[in-house]
Amino acid sequence: MKKIISKIAVAAVIVFVIYNLISFYTEPEKTIVAEIQTVEITYNFDGVVSRSERVVSTSMSGSGWFEPAVSENEMVKNGKMVGIYYDGEIDAETKMKLNEINAAIEDLSMSSDELNMLEVGDDRIDQDIAEKKDEILVAAYSRDISSVRILKKELDVLLGKKARLLSEDDTEAKTPEELIAEKSSIEKSKNIIKEEIFAPCHGLFTTHIDGFETTLNSDFAITMTVDDFETLRKNREEDTENNDTVNICKIVDNSRWWISMLATENEVKNFKIGEKVKVRISGESDDIDASVQYISPSKGNEYIITLSSDFGSEYVMKNRFMNVTVVKESYTGLEIPISAIRVKNGKTGVYVKADSTTKFRETEIVYKDDKIAIVKLETTAIGSNSLLLYDEVYVN
Repeated sequence: MKKIISKIAVAAVIVFVIYNLISFYTEPEKTIVAEIQTVEITYNFDGVVSRSERVVSTSMSGSGWFEPAVSENEMVKNGKMVGIYYDGEIDAETKMKLNEINAAIEDLSMSSDELNMLEVGDDRIDQDIAEKKDEILVAAYSRDISSVRILKKELDVLLGKKARLLSEDDTEAKTPEELIAEKSSIEKSKNIIKEEIFAPCHGLFTTHIDGFETTLNSDFAITMTVDDFETLRKNREEDTENNDTVNICKIVDNSRWWISMLATENEVKNFKIGEKVKVRISGESDDIDASVQYISPSKGNEYIITLSSDFGSEYVMKNRFMNVTVVKESYTGLEIPISAIRVKNGKTGVYVKADSTTKFRETEIVYKDDKIAIVKLETTAIGSNSLLLYDEVYVN
């Protein structure tokens, strides 16, 4: 009897040792938690923006000063007076006084609600003016003459706003007729020659002119070649303005714009005319809806893809050349490793850890590559055998 008990004890010890050795040398089963992920198919391009826009010019000398009568990016009607161009040099004191009078005249023609919308803190205006002056210095140091011209016009707009805040009480108390008479008296005494500037069409008013307004229009955007794109990129820093006239401002049709991008053969084969995509640019926080409008003939291994959008973007309205990320496809669901996928009774799924048992959960794969899969997320667990959020999935 003692011998039997001894043999049983020895056998138990042997089993215990073997079990521990197997546990020590055998890799434990791995699991991951099913969580929501998004996978995007994206392409990065250099792009150039085309718009429908009308430049407003004057034949007066280029040493004059433009006083806008409307705000930057304000929507204006065809024929609306958008500002006054004063010819020749004007001393700072006279310029400030005319700014004050023009601001007061504009205020008297506006409703109280419109005036409230224009209220801007003095500190904020000073900060904007200081930042604009810094930008002018940087552009001048870089010898970017085109940007210097644009920035100076934007500075004039800010100075006009500053003048509005500094308007003297006696000026604000006068009637429109008295203000107009005072302005005429100053202009006559200083021999000032001026020209009232009117909007040639309906659209957004801006003083931001880059010299590409005539070239980069809708027709050009849907006929652009690879050579055209390279020429534009080469000339982007050059002064393209007509020296016989002075470009003052422009009116932009913001209802639709186009962005043309240089693409390789491997990239262009993933696009087709008419399809919808998302556009992502650094100046906008949200993705922009767009559609493919045009694909150019090839030049070697390169093509032009032109997208169009009706999204209202101030960044796109002010910038011509930009880096673009096009989101071709986007998939959101539960992410699982490819190694976890199994087929059982003809159905695709994964094994999950459920309490103390193992269960098979069905999956509907919406995207996969050689490493991961994105499967459809079920919104309810009631009566479902599908993989659910936070399920613990076996991966080996």
